[in-house]
Amino acid sequence: MEKNLLQEISYDFYEVHDIIKEFFYRRLTPIQRRRLHRAAAQYYLERGEKKDLVEASYHYIRASEIYKALKILLTHGEEMIAIGMTDEFYSTLLNIREKDVPEELKASYYYLKGEAEVILGRWDTAIRTLREALKRAEKSDDDLVAADASRLLGYILIRRGERMEALSYFQKSLRRARALGDQRRSTLALIDLGELHSLFGDFQTAREYLRRSLKQAEEVSDKDLMSRAYVSLGILYTNWERPEDAIKMFRRALGLLKKSGNLFEMGRLKSNLGILYTKEGRYDLALKNFEEAIKAYKGSGEVRQLGYALAGSGEASLRIGDLKTAEKRLKEGLSIFRKLGEKLKIATTSFTLGELYMKQGEMEAAREYFEECVESLKGVQNPTYLKKYETMVEEYLKKLRD
Repeated sequence: MEKNLLQEISYDFYEVHDIIKEFFYRRLTPIQRRRLHRAAAQYYLERGEKKDLVEASYHYIRASEIYKALKILLTHGEEMIAIGMTDEFYSTLLNIREKDVPEELKASYYYLKGEAEVILGRWDTAIRTLREALKRAEKSDDDLVAADASRLLGYILIRRGERMEALSYFQKSLRRARALGDQRRSTLALIDLGELHSLFGDFQTAREYLRRSLKQAEEVSDKDLMSRAYVSLGILYTNWERPEDAIKMFRRALGLLKKSGNLFEMGRLKSNLGILYTKEGRYDLALKNFEEAIKAYKGSGEVRQLGYALAGSGEASLRIGDLKTAEKRLKEGLSIFRKLGEKLKIATTSFTLGELYMKQGEMEAAREYFEECVESLKGVQNPTYLKKYETMVEEYLKKLRD
């Protein structure tokens, strides 16, 4: 203990230094190692904690019991992701060679791998993985995986400005979910369709989809889906310039999320409260919510939403004159959006950076960011946003010329 190779954790329980562990591990025969890994996996399973499922899977992999590891990962993958263990889940999944995955599990394997890649911000890889999942699901008539893979492909494509292709994927997901009679999946597809129409300014249609999604979530008493629908309705009303309605929706979501502990959805709520408060000029409240969102997303590993919270914090900091913090946060957010290829957020964040450099008198830097804003919007199938930002950029560029 004096050399810190053994640490007392509690009465009769000690933590052994990695050097000691490695020494004894190397002295074990392969058969002994597999037996001990199998026992460790069983131990973690019997503890019954969701966070222990990744450990159990890891030990089954080391015990060469790949099928058992896969069944745990594929059965409980969504739960692991929901409690913020996406990175651990994905790393464990990568320990399994694709050739070792049984044919009947391959569609699910590729789907969950793709879902983790979406959350971790590896969108180019995710698109390839999800298309492989969709191809295998369609070949094996696995409509559950086909519905899920279609929905996630739509999720990426809408944020890359591919409106019509995203719409097609969302509609396919909804049709498959309805054919299966799957309330949860059809509710998720309705939420996605609502968010698509909200993003492109068709607020009436968006509200119709989101109200239907909320009704379905209430029918099955799914609090996670209800909170998600409420947050999406809050975002819709924020975009629709109806802040009082937005606050009502966000408060209802908050009541549900305090009980569920869903880090991802809590972060999404906090980030969008920050956006609403920024629009209202309540910058202290905005910054408080953005910081809480950043903390939640760092805990859950969700890269895209972290970018939203960082960019939002940067804009609120700009409005109160904290240019140093604003520059740091905006650049961090923009770096994420560039990596993801999320054109609309590249455009809006570049525009805000252009404003910042105008305030600092750095005109050439301002011009570069304004030009990036307009260029990014050309790849987005959203003429309303393009016209709005082209007009604002032209006003700033005129000031630069004058």
